[in-house]
Amino acid sequence: MEITIAKDDLYNLVKEAVREVLNEERMDFFLKNISPVSKEEMEDIEDLYGKPCPLPINHSSVAYPPLSAYPSHKSCNVA
Repeated sequence: MEITIAKDDLYNLVKEAVREVLNEERMDFFLKNISPVSKEEMEDIEDLYGKPCPLPINHSSVAYPPLSAYPSHKSCNVA
């Protein structure tokens, strides 16, 4: 069984696959390097800045949204 694919299609396929892996690895690295906080520290943070906004994430997608997709604190309408 032989599969043929155009050079540009193969290039785009590999490029997208590498991009997905890099995004996943970047997020894993980021999450592993977040310092844990105590319950008291988290309460202080919430008192100063409010509770976090819900993020517009499509859970059916593997890719993480770009940072521009996250709302700024001032636009958050969560009480």
